[in-house]
Amino acid sequence: MSVNDTFILQSLIYKLLERVISSVSLFYSVQKVFEDIKFVTELGQMLDLNTINHKTHSINYQFVFLFIYYLPRYFTKDYYEQIITNKTAYYTIFLPVYLGLVLTESPKETMHSPQLRELCILLGRYFQIRDDFLDAFADPSVLGKEGTDIQEGKCSWVILTVFSLCSEEDREALKELYGKSDPRPVKAIYAKYDVESEFRRFEDEALRKTREILASASFPDARLKPFFDALIEKLFGMKAKS
Repeated sequence: MSVNDTFILQSLIYKLLERVISSVSLFYSVQKVFEDIKFVTELGQMLDLNTINHKTHSINYQFVFLFIYYLPRYFTKDYYEQIITNKTAYYTIFLPVYLGLVLTESPKETMHSPQLRELCILLGRYFQIRDDFLDAFADPSVLGKEGTDIQEGKCSWVILTVFSLCSEEDREALKELYGKSDPRPVKAIYAKYDVESEFRRFEDEALRKTREILASASFPDARLKPFFDALIEKLFGMKAKS
């Protein structure tokens, strides 16, 4: 029933759109945006689900042979960026921005701007990385939920950061402990490393890049800048005002 309900909800999207969009060509354009982003998001979800072995409930820290090296297959920066770009950035930031441009029949040079897409993806990645950080370190009463990335064996920014900082002994321990029902042993290892400082450095760099793109002379439409200024302030909070 749950699977069937999702198909009904998906169909209702287009039934609702039919009520508010009278132009056939515009309706098709909007429908294509939803279908394209839905497909990208599904790919991201598939990548995300590959990081845990659901039979043994252990992380898929598998290796592939490349030239003369054995490299991690799933728990890598490149793999993680593919997850958060496809699973989060496109539907969270790019979709509403691009959909607004389609609905207002904006110029093609604006809609297809590499700078606009880069800015949306950058903000979407920041949104997910901040969520990963809060999942591991925020007080549940403040966050509004219990973090479950550790228990679910997620390839998150936090575990990758700790892997880059920790001793070989802690790395091996994390491979055994990560993805299990009790997150406390993993968090005990996290506490040994200054992950917050790493996050603040990442946050500063992400904010610098967003401002650089927005201030660029090649940014496609100056009328979008107040919107992005407000969005950046919302995402980065007080840091954006400093």
